[in-house]
Amino acid sequence: MPPRRKAQSPKPKAPPAVPAATAVPAAWIRTASDQAAVDAGCTFDLAAAERVRSFFAKFLCHSKGAFAGQPFILLDWQWDEIIAPLFGWLRPDGTRRFREAYIEVAKKNGKSALCSGLALYMLVGDGEQGAEVYSAAADREQASIIFNEAANMASASPALKKHLMITPSTKHIAFPRTRSRFKALSADAYSNEGLNASAILFDELHAQRDRKLWDALKFAGAARRQPLNLSITTAGYDKKSICFERHEYAEKIISGSVIDTRCLAVIHAAEETDDPYVESTWRKANPSLGATITVESMAEAAAEAQANPSSLNAFLRYRLNIWTAQDVKWLDMQTWKLGERPIDVASLQGRACWAAIDLSSKYDLTALTLAFPEEMRDDKGQPATGYILLCHFWLPRATVEKSDLYKAWAAQGLLHVTEGNVIDYDFIRAFISGPQVYGAQPAVLDRLKAIGLPEQGLVEQFSVQEMAFDPYNATQLSLQLAGDGIPMVEFRQGFISMNEPAKELERCHLAGLLVHDNPVLTWCAENVSIAVDPAGNIKPVKPEPDSADKVDGVTTSTMAIGRAMFSDQGGSVYDDEGLMVL
Repeated sequence: MPPRRKAQSPKPKAPPAVPAATAVPAAWIRTASDQAAVDAGCTFDLAAAERVRSFFAKFLCHSKGAFAGQPFILLDWQWDEIIAPLFGWLRPDGTRRFREAYIEVAKKNGKSALCSGLALYMLVGDGEQGAEVYSAAADREQASIIFNEAANMASASPALKKHLMITPSTKHIAFPRTRSRFKALSADAYSNEGLNASAILFDELHAQRDRKLWDALKFAGAARRQPLNLSITTAGYDKKSICFERHEYAEKIISGSVIDTRCLAVIHAAEETDDPYVESTWRKANPSLGATITVESMAEAAAEAQANPSSLNAFLRYRLNIWTAQDVKWLDMQTWKLGERPIDVASLQGRACWAAIDLSSKYDLTALTLAFPEEMRDDKGQPATGYILLCHFWLPRATVEKSDLYKAWAAQGLLHVTEGNVIDYDFIRAFISGPQVYGAQPAVLDRLKAIGLPEQGLVEQFSVQEMAFDPYNATQLSLQLAGDGIPMVEFRQGFISMNEPAKELERCHLAGLLVHDNPVLTWCAENVSIAVDPAGNIKPVKPEPDSADKVDGVTTSTMAIGRAMFSDQGGSVYDDEGLMVL
């Protein structure tokens, strides 16, 4: 990963007087793109930048938090890395050098307030006749944040209030003197592509569900003399998004691998290899630490993340500005992999276990987990009940052939392949119940054995007490398995059914009480996120509904543990929630 501009970068001293507008003080030349701008004849006008700083201090006050009612004095990093470069660098024709800016920093560092102040400056202080300033965001609520703060600042400023017309209901501020306006836009309401924008301020670009709004507004300022498109965001988790595209491009500008004299790139983030629980790491991602965010609050958030893996990804993203694989990561992989060790399957023969199956669509991954309760010692050396997880996975050959990863797993026997373009549910049934379900045709049995059908079904090898299943996609097979003598239990994958089993899996995971040996299950564990409902119930979910990353093995492990953990209670605590035994 290319180096980022660090929070502790030296602050430029006041540049010396420049005898002519042809020299740029060395303090402002920080990237290869800056040097290219100098070579192209760009200059640096400190007085132009100071006018913006003076506007903030003279006309704007903070409206909330610890700074409420105080003049908006730019923090050192806001001035040094954003305002001064944006408004100080000039092209040979006297217009601003930068037409685009990508600012990425952790939450609570004053991003939205800075954007609100910039929106007002671009509306009344930029000297643009008929200025059109827009704040853009993924939805109405997010789009309102910059507008509401700008409206509060304007209302609290006697000098601005008497010149502006503020209409909160339509998220609109007008400056009649220059026929200018500021309006909030959101992706779920935007439809007009006929804008003539002088400035666009994208708030939390990572939250954009697609790139439609970005693309529609990208050239909205093409007719302006010096338009500005500024994105300010926290890291996200969707690496196919427009935000990650801009993030990678900004990284390249900072490292010098891309020369772009028109785009300002600023990223404050910890590295993935940094210790997330120490103050030196926090400062990399939080240039406002000690001002808009306290060390104490960071320490509290770090302690929660360290104690609760389901909080870790949120801490990494929001507090350390690290792009993560999921929105809310559930399982700590360093801890998870401690439980990945060979399982002596022969020693489990005849052992009581609880099973769960998650049938895919015909083209996707089907998973089955057998959970064997086992007396173990936890991470503190105390005796406790844990689980040995024995997993099986199936895919149709046509799907396997499209993925090198699937082909490698299939070659290692970690993934069972059924012939053809769709999952062969009859093969899965025979794998579970035994080959006898096919009858005694030797040719059929030989073919099935050739593609991985064991001589004995799972229920012949192990004492399967119950098999849980989600009724979605599973009606026919579940009835067939019930007919084969397997107690089938309907187990819906909602919050109420999954909450306690998920918390039991999490407890065992953290205490070192899970043993597993299938890398496909580990892949699922790397992918899985956790969803939380308003009551605090949890369930494992995919990182995105349409994601190609699978989590089925974790889902079936959760279901199997859920049935096992209540086996001694004469039934499930969920019997009243619609669970049905076939």
